[in-house]
Amino acid sequence: AAPNPQQGRRPTKFGPNTWGKKQASKKRQAQLRYSGKKARTLRKQKDAERRQKTVFLRCIDADCRKRTNLLTLQTWVPCTQRLGTKTTPSRLLLILRGWVATGLGKPPSAYPLARSVGSTWKPVKAVLEALQQLEANAGRARNDTLRLRGTVEVDATSVRLVRVYRKTTRLQEPVQRWLDAHPHTARPHYWLLHYRLVGAVQRSNHTNMVVRLLQHKVVPAGAKPPPEATDEILQSGILKSVAKNATIMADGARSWSAAARRTGHTAGVKHVCHSRGEFARSSSDTPTLGTQLLDRCWGNLKTCIPSTLASRPHIAEEPSAMMYVFQALWRKSVGVAGLLPALGDLARQA
Repeated sequence: AAPNPQQGRRPTKFGPNTWGKKQASKKRQAQLRYSGKKARTLRKQKDAERRQKTVFLRCIDADCRKRTNLLTLQTWVPCTQRLGTKTTPSRLLLILRGWVATGLGKPPSAYPLARSVGSTWKPVKAVLEALQQLEANAGRARNDTLRLRGTVEVDATSVRLVRVYRKTTRLQEPVQRWLDAHPHTARPHYWLLHYRLVGAVQRSNHTNMVVRLLQHKVVPAGAKPPPEATDEILQSGILKSVAKNATIMADGARSWSAAARRTGHTAGVKHVCHSRGEFARSSSDTPTLGTQLLDRCWGNLKTCIPSTLASRPHIAEEPSAMMYVFQALWRKSVGVAGLLPALGDLARQA
């Protein structure tokens, strides 16, 4: 017969392992028997930790009895294992309050917010990405359906700047258009691409603001941002969001007058000349001419875009910065006081 390799050895131990549990039980008994000055503080701390535990639902089937994290039943919360084990309902409330604490400014990043709530970086990052997507979608829907009336200020601005080289594959179309328009000009080492936005804001209510992304256009290195052309304004459709009888205020670009005539705006366009240092002018028959309100709105909008955000990535043929633009427009329309209730409505509708 073959020799038994287990002969002379100790038999295996059945049941759960209890290695190191004796010391833990002694420590627990010492905590229970503790009756010093800090006994009441320790008891309150234990009760608070017990309340902050994640709420679970257990299956009623006798052969299943599987536990399900209550947070995974929310449709807007990203269902990841780390989120279920590391995030509690009370901690999620702290994340939401920290997310809306900045108001109309730049939203907080994931790492400092995770440190403040006592969590790790990844689950907080997943929650913040879901919240940002909710706000951006709501801002995009409002931006597409809003209609401006009364006195409306219009202008264009650049939110980001990107270098485009000859071998850049993603942005070859604007480069080819520049080469076709300048066949006898020497090719520069690189071009500059400005992510340009055209916007319109209603003077009677500054929360009513509409933006559109212009077509990509490159310029040689050292050149100024290209002004908005008439065809670009018509292609963006920004004037479709302005009522036909609205009074339009521009900054001196005559392309707005041509675009307003072609779209049938009867009130006309009033100009001030920024190139000559004229930013406001009084008028007897109309309100003060100028685009001061829209210039302030542009400044607030650009502060909401993180400086560390990569400019080259595109999402659905749009720069990644557009998500922050639509998020800022939604927060601007809601206001600081109603930000948290409005965010709760978006989460319930998701």
